[in-house]
Amino acid sequence: MATVQSKKRSRQRPKRPKEIRSLSQRPKWIRMIVYGDPGTGKSVFVGQGMGGLGSEDYPTSALVLNGDGPDGPEAIRRRGDPDIWDVNSYEDLDKVFRYLRNDRPPYDWIWLDSVTLLQESAMDDIMRGVVERNPKRILYIPDKPQYLLNQNWLSNWVRLMRGLPYNFGITAHEMRIEDEDGEVNYRPAIHGRQGDLSSKFCGYVSIVGRLHVVTTKKGGDEKEIRVMETRRHGKYYGKDRFDATGGRVVQPTIKKVTDLVNESRPRRRRRKVKR
Repeated sequence: MATVQSKKRSRQRPKRPKEIRSLSQRPKWIRMIVYGDPGTGKSVFVGQGMGGLGSEDYPTSALVLNGDGPDGPEAIRRRGDPDIWDVNSYEDLDKVFRYLRNDRPPYDWIWLDSVTLLQESAMDDIMRGVVERNPKRILYIPDKPQYLLNQNWLSNWVRLMRGLPYNFGITAHEMRIEDEDGEVNYRPAIHGRQGDLSSKFCGYVSIVGRLHVVTTKKGGDEKEIRVMETRRHGKYYGKDRFDATGGRVVQPTIKKVTDLVNESRPRRRRRKVKR
């Protein structure tokens, strides 16, 4: 009578695609949007304590893409010395992306300050090309194709930037949005599709912080402090995918936010060695 021989099951794990890895092994980059009214300190937040590559005075390096025009970086001057790259069009942004992708300069942060004003200057650049090709067009009256080009070009660039190994941030002004039911909300001023583009950008990043100024009184003296709200408060949008900031950061700096995010990272458990 024939006997059936049992095969020992292999204890080796089956091979799996190299693309699969544990969450703790994934790099943890911060991508964020900071928005607020002019004068609330967005540019100061971006540049405070930041230096350029090779700076001996500042431990953290940043490249600030200045979309605010000639006077944009002035708020930073007394608080930091990051590298500045003036950008006025999407061709400029594409050049930035190619430089970062190909040369990989060792910046700690890349910031676009601000996307709201860049959209305006980029539309001017788009319309100059339209009028050059068709002199009958009016420079200051874009049509739907130009609006779509503006929105889609910017959206594609931000998606590409998310794929680079850098901490990446965007500043924006504040925008009032009213829905079909008449409900009013406030989001980053990234114009397009009646607020849908702003919502999409908020989905691209891990932190959305609304920066505003709060006046406190102590002993008869008034003091203004900056506060960044990182969760929804009232009609203002905010989020923190890391769950690191507690919903609010008082007198925020990039170092403070970075430290909070790093502290929120769970420590890897050591495996017990079987003897």
